Amino acid sequence: MTRVKSVCMVASLLLGAASGLCRAAPVLDQNNTLATGVVGGNSGVGLGVFAQTLVVGLSGTFSAFDAYLWNPNVGRGTVTATILRVDASGAPSTLPGDVLGTATVSYSSIPRYPNICCILPDLPYTEFDFSSDGISVTAGEELAVQLTAPPAFVIWGSDATADYPAGSAYYFGAGRWQLLAFGNTDFGFRTYVEPAVAIPEPSGLFEGAAPAVLWAGIVLRNVRRRRAP
Repeated sequence: MTRVKSVCMVASLLLGAASGLCRAAPVLDQNNTLATGVVGGNSGVGLGVFAQTLVVGLSGTFSAFDAYLWNPNVGRGTVTATILRVDASGAPSTLPGDVLGTATVSYSSIPRYPNICCILPDLPYTEFDFSSDGISVTAGEELAVQLTAPPAFVIWGSDATADYPAGSAYYFGAGRWQLLAFGNTDFGFRTYVEPAVAIPEPSGLFEGAAPAVLWAGIVLRNVRRRRAP
């Protein structure tokens, strides 16, 4: 049993909770880490709006999204990631009610790299923190993550090897979302989820544990008082 699960279970029992859920530490869920040093696709976020669809693998709370971005030092401001539901076709939804959360990073925090194309550089991924949005997700649920950056200009690296078969890269043009034109393309990304940890029903051994612990503490305190000089 992990330390997180142990703490959750003990807390639940001592508080008298019969059952429920608690949150574990965020873990890597979906992942399309690109090979670097090779030719890849490069989309200019800021000149356009781009998105990656994905399928959630773990039920819990969507915690963070990492994007493979670099900063060619063209622009300023912030870059925004938005979590969206998808429509019936599997493309990112355009309905305002399907926006689940947003997160931003400063343009200056994105790794610098002078070239716009075409070799994918070895750079750290940029994290967008969604931990405060409380986005509940269910395994098998389809989502999209959209990036916008005006007036900044950043590169979102991609490949056309279909390394992530559960989703696709999109761009927004002519008033609708469209698949990127160059093959089975996916952007470089990672998602993190705080999985929901089930707390089982307490057994008869632990029922009433909280009152017993409290009573023992009171008795011990009174004994110590009587022994005090």
